[in-house]
Amino acid sequence: MIIVIDGYNVLKQISFGRHVSEQERNQFIHMLSIYRRRKKHSIVLVFDGGPDTWPSKEIISKIQVMYSGSRKNADTVIMEYLKGHSTQDLLLVSSDNELCHFANKYEIVSIGSQEFHSVLQEAVAVDDDSFAQQEPEIELDETEHDLNTLMEAGSRVVPQKDEDKPAFGKTQESLQRSSKRDRALLKKLNKL
Repeated sequence: MIIVIDGYNVLKQISFGRHVSEQERNQFIHMLSIYRRRKKHSIVLVFDGGPDTWPSKEIISKIQVMYSGSRKNADTVIMEYLKGHSTQDLLLVSSDNELCHFANKYEIVSIGSQEFHSVLQEAVAVDDDSFAQQEPEIELDETEHDLNTLMEAGSRVVPQKDEDKPAFGKTQESLQRSSKRDRALLKKLNKL
């Protein structure tokens, strides 16, 4: 899947509209590179402005970073990208209504900036290597050897599998009644 991200839209949403520093931008790119490596998705990150008058791009940590230049804005660059790659497996990350409506015309699923940022933080926070090295912390009373007590204590240190987590508030029954667009969104969310 190719995740197309409206860069400043995400950063402004999570910073509540205040100015986004270069350090915050670089930290966001670093988080995306960890996410990309773990999830094996391609990421296209689009920002307004940039070093040139015309749109330009560079690769940072295997993430395609595109700049709109001074003659276009990021929304226009994103729309051109979506239109040109509409036959591919795409997900748009933006809370911009116009962009989401445009993506919907091409049957491209979109997710809001804050929702994606939550998914991103959760994925980056999981440290697979440290979990494998952890010793379970189960304290048992030496006098109690009840199987139920052992199982209950053990279940507290077992991580929840992705398929056991709620599907963003949707139940199986409501999924069957969902619109085509909602089902497509859920399918993309499960890939995230």
